[in-house]
Amino acid sequence: MKIMTVLGEIAPENLGTTLAHEHLIIDVSCRRRMTDDPHLQRIAEEPVSMSILGDLRRNPTISADSLRLNDADLAIKELAYYKELGGRSLMDHTSRWIGGRPLELRRISQAVGVQIVAGCGYYSPALPESLNELSVEELKERLVGEVERGVDGTDVRPGFIGEIGTSWPLTPLEEKTLRAAARAQVETGLGLSIHPSPWDKSAHTLLDIVESEGADLRRVIICHLDHVIDVPYHAAIAKRGAYIEYDRFGVEWYSSQETLRFFPRDTERVVALRTLIEQGFLEHILLSQDVCQKIELREFGGHGYSHILRYVVPMMKKMGVAEEQVQTMMVENPKRFLSH
Repeated sequence: MKIMTVLGEIAPENLGTTLAHEHLIIDVSCRRRMTDDPHLQRIAEEPVSMSILGDLRRNPTISADSLRLNDADLAIKELAYYKELGGRSLMDHTSRWIGGRPLELRRISQAVGVQIVAGCGYYSPALPESLNELSVEELKERLVGEVERGVDGTDVRPGFIGEIGTSWPLTPLEEKTLRAAARAQVETGLGLSIHPSPWDKSAHTLLDIVESEGADLRRVIICHLDHVIDVPYHAAIAKRGAYIEYDRFGVEWYSSQETLRFFPRDTERVVALRTLIEQGFLEHILLSQDVCQKIELREFGGHGYSHILRYVVPMMKKMGVAEEQVQTMMVENPKRFLSH
């Protein structure tokens, strides 16, 4: 058994404390929302600064600057806080379609001393129209090629497949890329990470699709489930064998002021996790923060990559989650998912 990092293979027992879903270099401007409000239009074109942080926390997808993390030196500085608290590893879910730079991940890993496991996949809505012309099998072969030879023309090999971006309802291309990823999982033995539409309960449909292609649901992650706390829904996903990922810790602001959607508080996330643990799903839980915008970095007033270790783990312990249960979620479960 082994785990592939951007610096090469490691033994699973060397993985250590792991954030299961992060982004160090990314461009998600494909998710930018335009606004008719003159005040917000002005802010949307400004560089991120403390003076507009309050507005961006209520309208997080209007800022082109915030939706791009493209400074490797800043990523090194930000990741160092996580390393100082005992963080050993991180799964980076950024594919080429959303600004992934595998050689920069290698440089960041070498500089900080944190093991980075890179993903590979297809992320909608950033995919080019030309992919519509490819068959499921051709899309699968592209993923397998990256697993075997390296991502995006480099020799950096991924350690898992994903995140595979989907919306709801699924577009024809999204279904094709999902099926391709499932087939690649079967062929390579790597785990598969799926990004659902966070506000829609689409996970069972997504699991049905990958299962029909032969995927092992015990090696599948459903991401971003803590956008909406729904313990019975999350438990039903875990019953099928998949991992349930609570990966937005620290995000307690609006998703959209227009729709009045507000992310849960971290305390609500912990209460839900405690219930899932009590119901027997401890070995199906992964934790992270999904840092993907400047407003989430410490440099710009956010919590950064160290938030779970600095604040959430102590909160969990105060709220009845045992140390060994934290270790299972942050060490043993990522190790099991990534080992092949």
